[in-house]
Amino acid sequence: MDPTYEKEMPTNRIEELIDVLEKRHARTRAWIAKAQHRCIICQRPVTAFRSSRAELEYSLSSICQSCQDYYIYD
Repeated sequence: MDPTYEKEMPTNRIEELIDVLEKRHARTRAWIAKAQHRCIICQRPVTAFRSSRAELEYSLSSICQSCQDYYIYD
């Protein structure tokens, strides 16, 4: 494998994630999601993370582990 190879996310996932994060009042919704321990995207309760990196991502974006896997790491 070429060492410069970078895994690319499908464009539609990137666009979908950007749409969610750019929606009106996204910062307020993110704050509410964190206060309720829910995901800003799927609205499911946030229970656990596989790494401190994923937990940090949630603290910044309010995106749960499952949605991180789908939008960011998949």
